[in-house]
Amino acid sequence: MDKRKSEGITLIALVITIIILLILAGVSLSLVLGEEGLIGRAISAREVYEVSEILDNLKLEVSASYNLYGKLNVDTVKPNIINNVQGISEVEGTQFPLVIKIENGKKYLLKENGEIVEKIWFKQEDGTFSDGKVVLKIGDYVAYNHTKNSIGELISENYTSYSEANAKESLNEGRTNGSTANCNFSLSGYTGGWRVLGIEDGKLRLISENSVGNLSLRGAKGYIYGIDELNAICTIYGNGKGAESSKSVTVEDINELTKYNPKLTGDGNIRAKGKMWEYGNVVTYFWDNGKINCEGTNGQKYKSGNTVFKYYNKDTNSFIDLAKDKDIELTSNSYNYYPVTLTETSSGTQNGIATTDLEYKLLFNIKYWLASSFIGTGQGNVGFGIFQLDTTRVYDTNLYEAINNTNTLTLGVRPVVILSNNIEVIKNETEDGSTKAKACLIK
Repeated sequence: MDKRKSEGITLIALVITIIILLILAGVSLSLVLGEEGLIGRAISAREVYEVSEILDNLKLEVSASYNLYGKLNVDTVKPNIINNVQGISEVEGTQFPLVIKIENGKKYLLKENGEIVEKIWFKQEDGTFSDGKVVLKIGDYVAYNHTKNSIGELISENYTSYSEANAKESLNEGRTNGSTANCNFSLSGYTGGWRVLGIEDGKLRLISENSVGNLSLRGAKGYIYGIDELNAICTIYGNGKGAESSKSVTVEDINELTKYNPKLTGDGNIRAKGKMWEYGNVVTYFWDNGKINCEGTNGQKYKSGNTVFKYYNKDTNSFIDLAKDKDIELTSNSYNYYPVTLTETSSGTQNGIATTDLEYKLLFNIKYWLASSFIGTGQGNVGFGIFQLDTTRVYDTNLYEAINNTNTLTLGVRPVVILSNNIEVIKNETEDGSTKAKACLIK
C-alpha cells in the first residue's frame, strides 16, 4: 500500500472534519446568539412579559380612575397613571386620547372609553406625524396604489350608484335618488395621488388628491342613504397594498384641521346665536289651528303659515308626517363657515387656517361631499342634508325640507384610506413626498 496516498487521504479527511465542525459551530452559535436564537428569544420573551405586566397594571389603574358617573377624566387618570404605574416614562396630552410612553420606547393611546391601543404613528408638537423613524406632514404624497393588492395583482373593482329611475332591488335599490343617470366609479378611472390627511388611533390616514368621481344625491333618499352610499363608493379604494380600510372624508375631518368649533366660532360666539337655527338649539314643532308653530330652548318662537311638516323618523328610516295631535323636538347641528375666519363671512380676522397653509391647499379649492349629516331647525321649517365642501367653505345645503321641498346636488367624492401598521413608509431624498412623482414609498 502506498504510504503517501494513505497520508493524503487522512489529511483530506481531517480538513473535511474541521470544516464540518466549523459549520456546526456556526449553526450552534446562530441558534444561541442570533436574533431568533435561544438568547434572543429569551430576551424577547422577557420584554414581552415586561410590556404585558405594564399594560396589565395600566388597565387596572384606568379602571380605578372612573368617576361616579362611569366616565374618565383626564385630570384624574393622568396623574394616577404617572404616580402608580411603574414602567411608564411619560403621559402626553391634555385631552383624550392620551399618549402613554413606556420605558422601552413604545407608545400607546388611552381613549376616552378606556380602551388602550398600541400607537404607531403619533402627532408631534410641530404638527408633523412620526412613527419613530419617518416624519411626514399634512399633504405629503405617499405611493399608495389603489389598483394593486399586496402581491401586485391588479384590482379591477367598480361601483355603480344607481338612481331612482333605474332602481333594482339587487342594485342598492336606487337609494341615492339622484337623477335619471347612474353614477359610475372605477378604480382605473382615478389616476390622482394620495396625500397625508392625519392619523387615527395611531394609524396613518391618506386622502385622495382629487375627487374620484361625482355622486348625485336628491331629497329624502339622498339624506337617508347618502352617507352609506358615500362610504360604499369609497370602500373599493381601500384594497390596495398597505390599506386596512377606506371610507369617505367627513366634516369632522375638516374641522379637526381648520380648528372650527360650532360652539365657539371665530367671532367668539356659538353658531347663529339667538336664531332658531342656533347650534344645539332644541326646537319643538307643533300644530296650532292647522299651521306649524315652533319654540326653541334658546327662547326663540315663531308662528308660520306652513300646512305641511314631515320629519325623519329613525324607527321607520323614513320621513313621516307630523300627526296633528303630536309635537316633535329636533336639535340643530347645521353650520357653514370659511376656514380662514371660522365664521359665515369670508372677510375678517384670521382665526383659522390661511389660504397658503398646507391644510387649505389639501382640502379646499374643490367641491365634494362630506359624509356627515345635519339638521337645520328653521322658522316653521327644517332642513335635512349632508355637509359639503363648496370650494372655499364648508356648507350645509338642504337635500330635503320638512315642507316637502327637495333639492338635488351633484358633488365629488374623496375617499380616506387608513393604512395598516404592518407596512413601512419610506422617505428619502428622492422620495420625499413633496410631489406625486416623489411620493414616499410603501414597503
